[in-house]
Amino acid sequence: MTDNDITLLINSCDAYEDILDVFFELLHRFWPDLKYDIVLSTESLEYVNKYFSIKNVHPKDKKCSWSKRMYEALNTIESKQVLLLLDDFFIYDYVNGEEIKRCSEYLSKNEEVVNFTYWPILNGTEDAEIDGYFVRTENERYKITAISALWDRKQFMKYLENHEEDIWEFEVNGTIRSNTTYPNDKFLVLNHENNIIPYNFSKYGLISGKWFKDTVELFKKLGIEFDFEKRGIFNEALYGLNRSFISSFRIEPHIIPNYSTKSYNPVIYYNKVFQAGKFEFKFDLENAKDMVRVTLTEQRGFSVKNLKIEVSYSDGEKQDIDNDEIFGNYTIIDQDFIFNVGSSYICVPLCKNKKTTGILLKGESICPVDEKKLIEAYAKKTESNSQELIVLDRLFDFDKDADYLDIKNIELNPKLEKKDFIKRKKFINFYKYEFDINDRKEHIEQLILSNKCYYSIKGLKVTNDKGEVCRVDCVQPQCQNEYLCVISGTFGINIPENTKKIYVEFKLTNPIKKQLLAKSANLL
Repeated sequence: MTDNDITLLINSCDAYEDILDVFFELLHRFWPDLKYDIVLSTESLEYVNKYFSIKNVHPKDKKCSWSKRMYEALNTIESKQVLLLLDDFFIYDYVNGEEIKRCSEYLSKNEEVVNFTYWPILNGTEDAEIDGYFVRTENERYKITAISALWDRKQFMKYLENHEEDIWEFEVNGTIRSNTTYPNDKFLVLNHENNIIPYNFSKYGLISGKWFKDTVELFKKLGIEFDFEKRGIFNEALYGLNRSFISSFRIEPHIIPNYSTKSYNPVIYYNKVFQAGKFEFKFDLENAKDMVRVTLTEQRGFSVKNLKIEVSYSDGEKQDIDNDEIFGNYTIIDQDFIFNVGSSYICVPLCKNKKTTGILLKGESICPVDEKKLIEAYAKKTESNSQELIVLDRLFDFDKDADYLDIKNIELNPKLEKKDFIKRKKFINFYKYEFDINDRKEHIEQLILSNKCYYSIKGLKVTNDKGEVCRVDCVQPQCQNEYLCVISGTFGINIPENTKKIYVEFKLTNPIKKQLLAKSANLL
């Protein structure tokens, strides 16, 4: 592949003219050998940059939809592939240009592949033939997304042609088209261990025309002066009032029947779409145990009034579930259930002595929520971080047909934060590690065993060169003498004064059992 086979397409708008200079400043700084042609799509700007030669393209109708403007921009490009970036994808580290070329070569040889998405969206993915990537599966949400990606240009246009959609509608409806109209198309996505184009669209940049607060620190760190007062700083409590959430608001309920330690039913997707307003949906729950989790929508910033939940049993009895018996990622204000985080769900306990047959949910969804209530809900939600909810989320992520999650090839590459790892010895399932410590004062260091998820260790013991046992401050769920590393293996290690070495030993237990995970959060 040559540089002429890829065009860098940057999607912007006239209203964001004030951020373009800093966008290209970062692009120049962290991609110094960039040689692709650059196309900037706006309504009418004729932008000139001191670092790059830029071709400005505009739609025939300035008021046309996002999809039509994108289609017309792609139609002006001659290269076979386009690398799409949005104008506030502020790159904060060096771009791996060689990896983009490798993807380009693969894309050119595999006609069924539509794009490479350079953001680790991992739900429901399968390993791709090319190392470092997954294949997006049919049931995934946002298989098509407008985040950074290398596209086959004609394939991109195929998904845009003859559709009048904004950017958020394109992501939702384009994904539906990929599963129905074009079911053989493949979409590849970055795994969580790579970072080809370092940016973070949920941390740096703009949302609803205002700045994420972390952008201020990023620019300060990079020595970039910028006036943030003109646009102001975004209040994170008001995510639900962001236009992207409001415009694409849907209730698309699905349900996971139980978290039994013995058998799991598959996720049941309910295909009917409910707009804001009154709703009623019923699920069959044959063989469900212990509890069910109902996910109302992937959206946030909405509330449910007059929520009623009814569970049916095989003996004909119907049970109304009181609101104080359920839990989930919501906040209750004035009897309203406020959902201000993504993937809003409600967990409903079931009678353990009866066979469950179905569940009925009724209520009225309100979107958007009053600004005052959103802020109040956000404040309440951030007061605590429920370990029970975190662990419950992990339980529902398990393979629904197994009693445990079997992680193969757990990679233990331990390190002490800010310290150099010098030597390790491995004995089958028993591990010993040795670290060099040179500090004279007593302090705490972070021991990081792995960035993998879902494994556990037994008998963790840390000693120093004097034979003293060092205190371990666990930040993982613990059940008896077993630490459950459901996110990553990170522990706080107390280092006594004048320590020269510490020795870490433990036994790796893999796979982690669901029953232990449930017990650790008092769910069983």
